Amino acid sequence: MDRRNRPLVVMVLLREPAMPDPEAIASCLESRCGERYHVRWDGPVEGQADDSRIFTVNGQSVKMGLIPGPVPQAAWEAACARNAFWPEGTEVCRQHRAHLIVAFQGDWGDPIRRHLLLTDFVAALSEAADALAVLWGPLGVIQPAEYFREHAAGASTDDLPLQLWVNFILMRDADKQFVVTSGLDAFGVREVEGSSSRMQPFDLVGRVFDAAYYLCTHGPVMNDGDTFGCSDAEQIPVRHTNSVLDRPGPVIRLDFDGARRGLLSRLLSRR
Repeated sequence: MDRRNRPLVVMVLLREPAMPDPEAIASCLESRCGERYHVRWDGPVEGQADDSRIFTVNGQSVKMGLIPGPVPQAAWEAACARNAFWPEGTEVCRQHRAHLIVAFQGDWGDPIRRHLLLTDFVAALSEAADALAVLWGPLGVIQPAEYFREHAAGASTDDLPLQLWVNFILMRDADKQFVVTSGLDAFGVREVEGSSSRMQPFDLVGRVFDAAYYLCTHGPVMNDGDTFGCSDAEQIPVRHTNSVLDRPGPVIRLDFDGARRGLLSRLLSRR
């Protein structure tokens, strides 16, 4: 299966095992997005537990189920460990007692439109449910619910909240700092791994984020042997190579220490 067409699955971490009111979700969605979305939902089947709902959002089916227990500990702990920007994550997630699973089929629109629709829905859901955190996708991109809502609010095709959908993992290999992505395959492009022995870690995250964003919006345009940079004066070598992680490859490797300056930059430096 084309990974761009896989169902999108999100887990919303709750303080208590309570199914949020569908009308409250719809109200939050309208408050956040205006009339951009039209929402309907099916009621619970008579005689059965009220632990699932099927929503129709602009004609697309979004399924939601309540699990009256926490996400497996290994999953949320690993997700928190990958997010260096949320050091309190483990302590916050330890408080959750239940979770919602939200699934959106992958056979509508392009990957970006699907991600944006589900992001808006999950942001409204997390507000209606007073959620603790949102765990996005099979590789577990975890963010505090308030942060998720804040960055979902301005999301559009011109301003993708990529940090809600893709992991940017800080790690070391030998004498170099690396930032590696996981989750870009949902957009039909290779994962990115950037390295530097000189850059500050969060600066390196920003540069890898820029490269990942460019791939998501332009497609698989970084070929082996190309260069990448934020200006004509900067030429960072692009290589397709095996990952520094134990995962299938190849990936796109960007060595920021190996950046070559353009001709104009070199001439100016001689003056």
